[in-house]
Amino acid sequence: MQRLFLLFSAKMSFMNKLDELRTRIDEMDDGILDAMAFRSRYMQNKRFYEETPPDKLVRHGYNAEMTPSVLLPIIYSVCEPGDDEREWPMIRGPDIALQRLVYGRIVIGRDVAAAKLALGLATEDQTREECVLTRAYARACELGLDPDGVDSSFRLIMENNKLVQRYPGAAAVLGTTSQSCPSTSA
Repeated sequence: MQRLFLLFSAKMSFMNKLDELRTRIDEMDDGILDAMAFRSRYMQNKRFYEETPPDKLVRHGYNAEMTPSVLLPIIYSVCEPGDDEREWPMIRGPDIALQRLVYGRIVIGRDVAAAKLALGLATEDQTREECVLTRAYARACELGLDPDGVDSSFRLIMENNKLVQRYPGAAAVLGTTSQSCPSTSA
């Protein structure tokens, strides 16, 4: 009987942990949306990323692995096309802030994976994903962002999060050791 109680207690603990993580993720999503809205004040400025050597981007705080595969698709989905060299000095701060928020949102997958594993849950949770996308879409409309661009951005973020859930070592590929994106796992 005591063993059954301990198992039940452990399961409840992991259920609470997963609920806490989901609340934290919702808060992270709100921060990401706010950062997207701030960054959308500027043009995409594709030439900045194309003409700036990768080592210089890294020196300025950009994550070499994450910038081309995650950050730029998000920027391009919420910002108007075009280039304005006068904006180049101003976009670095919003870019790095957005990158850090997105990185934290992706690597929290390690903690989510641990809770799901303990509870015997699958990595895929269509109901939760649809809830996240619905919230992001509604908030995008409130913030004046392109809701379809936000939807595609959050799908990209969630796919990377699930990759980290399936393969915790994948976080290293995104630059866990990078100073520009410190680990945010609890």
